[in-house]
Amino acid sequence: MTTMMGSKAPVTASEGGMAARMDVALSVILITPDDYGTIRDVVLCLRDQGGADRLELVIVAPDRATLALDERDLSGFGDWQVVEVGPIVTIGAAKLTAIRRATAPIVAFGEDHSFPEPGWAEAILAALAQGHVAAGPAVRCGNPRTLLSWANYLMHFGAWAPEAVTAGSVTQLPWHNTSYRRDLLLAFGDRLPSLLAAEARLQQELQDQGHSLYLAADAVTAHVNVSRWLPSLRGSFWGGRLYGSTRAQDAGWPVWKRIVYAGGSPLVPLIRVRRLRQTIGRAGQRRLIPGIFATLIPLLMAHAAGEAVGYLIGIGAAEERYSFFEMRRIDHLCAADRAEFGRT
Repeated sequence: MTTMMGSKAPVTASEGGMAARMDVALSVILITPDDYGTIRDVVLCLRDQGGADRLELVIVAPDRATLALDERDLSGFGDWQVVEVGPIVTIGAAKLTAIRRATAPIVAFGEDHSFPEPGWAEAILAALAQGHVAAGPAVRCGNPRTLLSWANYLMHFGAWAPEAVTAGSVTQLPWHNTSYRRDLLLAFGDRLPSLLAAEARLQQELQDQGHSLYLAADAVTAHVNVSRWLPSLRGSFWGGRLYGSTRAQDAGWPVWKRIVYAGGSPLVPLIRVRRLRQTIGRAGQRRLIPGIFATLIPLLMAHAAGEAVGYLIGIGAAEERYSFFEMRRIDHLCAADRAEFGRT
């Protein structure tokens, strides 16, 4: 593993052993399984933020030779580095390497399909300056063209719709889009990749330690959601298996309890539909009713099936399979969304 850095200011030794600019406040981690083109649009969104000169961009890639980085795009950042990790199989492991190499006291997780809107960086930094250990944004649906995209958005991010949230302390923040104090993440050691794979567990453990999470409602990101049926169903299944297996493992459930929860999993879609109806209302999307439920129910059933499998036989390859759907979102979009997303 090697690292390439770019810097234009005096540096000091950092916790991770790298050189760090004194005024860099936030390291933003972006992972690409192939080349720079996969993340370029997000990089440009970050560069155009107010306060971009206080950001360090940490690009995680298999290798520099195939990355084809355009360094001209990085001129507005306070600092940047490229971390080579070889083939990227799971997101959690790649993130751990990036966190160790990051130089700022705060790390933010970005995605190739989540586009921070103006003011995002300043709002996140302001929230963390209040003493919270984690801060997350409001999340907007970034590809509202299809009911399938809306269904995936509402399942995973509807609770943080800009229309539904106010700034303040919360019990959960949006997965893969939240910022954390770096020292607290590193304290989890080799457990961290597993916690990052199912981020609700990480957030719960931080709260169990007495820390607070903060929703920075003025920080908004536009999240592009899967809009093809097969990837949606497969991603829901593997996400469910990841959730079920880690939930049972963390709590040390005995076999009988795993069987009981697996047996009750067919009821989960009914419970979630009721909750999602409330989410849809709070998000200001009642216009989607009733058609959205015909789309949501198959996804919820796939997730429940995966959850049952996770309870019964464990994680298997769930983390690897789920990570596949969280990288190169362009591959999991319908043709119309692919054209609008900008890369084929």
